[in-house]
Amino acid sequence: MANVRLGENVGVGEEVIKKACSMAMKAHKSPDKLYLSDKIRCSSPEGPLEKHVFSFSGSWLVSDWFKKGPFGAVDVDLQVFPSFRYLGLKEIATVNEAFLQRFKQVWDYPQFRNEVCAFTIPVAFNFISFLWVLLFAFHA
Repeated sequence: MANVRLGENVGVGEEVIKKACSMAMKAHKSPDKLYLSDKIRCSSPEGPLEKHVFSFSGSWLVSDWFKKGPFGAVDVDLQVFPSFRYLGLKEIATVNEAFLQRFKQVWDYPQFRNEVCAFTIPVAFNFISFLWVLLFAFHA
């Protein structure tokens, strides 16, 4: 069996994955901020690229982690978020319901929506829990 690095396997550069994870932790340490955003400069076969990553804090309340089942998992509404997929898979993602509600709250904030929609290149959002990171691309 060949060794494949995560970035190669899912088509997302490892520097993007590392930065997104780091930003997710910063967001959890900054619950007073609605969201954090940053640019990531990364390499590609076509040359240097700039990507934008948005992070926001989720809930760490036990009641939010065990709503309606383990980890509060719910399927994503693809009418609202058509790009939510498991990292590296084409399957519809399940996410923590409290995180999804938080994302909807952030998405309804006009400044956030304007900032995201200003980009013509893919944008990565991330949620982080103890065990997983979910990234998805948003195409304006």
